[in-house]
Amino acid sequence: MYHALVRRRVRRLYAALNDADPVPLVSSLGPRFAYTFVGSGHPLAGTRRNLPDMRAQMDRVLRLFPGLRFHVVDVVVTGSPWHTRLAVVLEVDARLADGNPYHNDLVQLLWLRWGRAFQVRTVIDTARLTEACRRLAAVGILEATAPPVS
Repeated sequence: MYHALVRRRVRRLYAALNDADPVPLVSSLGPRFAYTFVGSGHPLAGTRRNLPDMRAQMDRVLRLFPGLRFHVVDVVVTGSPWHTRLAVVLEVDARLADGNPYHNDLVQLLWLRWGRAFQVRTVIDTARLTEACRRLAAVGILEATAPPVS
């Protein structure tokens, strides 16, 4: 029952992101957390450890990829309420500012304590992401070449 509730909550968080609302996702983080977006050489890379930086990160994602859609492929949950581990498999789609489609696959690994995330690791095909940022920069979106939010 607990695992089913967690899966349902995860799907609601991504549904909110599909509505360009990052507040539920940011609010799901615990008072102390580390949110890592793997890679380097792109403006989403790095680790965030406070809510203002995390909100800035999510706002950047939504500005760079307006209309971004998260499609939850699978949610795997294990553990107890005091130490829950999740793997979320997602596909993302958007239309870039140059008119071309963007598609990527990502996996998020999450560790929760009493329903609040204290560690998140986002693993994505960084070659696709970096190419999308290069294309955005080519049409004048300078934030696509900005340093990561820290």
